[in-house]
Amino acid sequence: MNYSSQPPLWNLVFEKTDNTEFLILSLIHVLKFNEDISYSKIKQLNKTGSCIIGTYTRDVAESIFEKLNFFSRLENQKIQLKLQKKLNLQH
Repeated sequence: MNYSSQPPLWNLVFEKTDNTEFLILSLIHVLKFNEDISYSKIKQLNKTGSCIIGTYTRDVAESIFEKLNFFSRLENQKIQLKLQKKLNLQH
């Protein structure tokens, strides 16, 4: 067993939505991103249809996923959010 290997990482991904202002608010309030980073993420989302919010270990990604979903329910908003295992391209 290789104890020096890193745990697998997971991408937290927003998918296209019409409510981009709420996504910006979510990034600022839940993840404490500044406005420039938040707007940059949403610009990518509008251009490509999805954007990686961040890459984390599974526990952290799941925790942030739950916080974002809770915040959206609290604000009566819908978000398209998914967890996606990051591909390890190293051999």
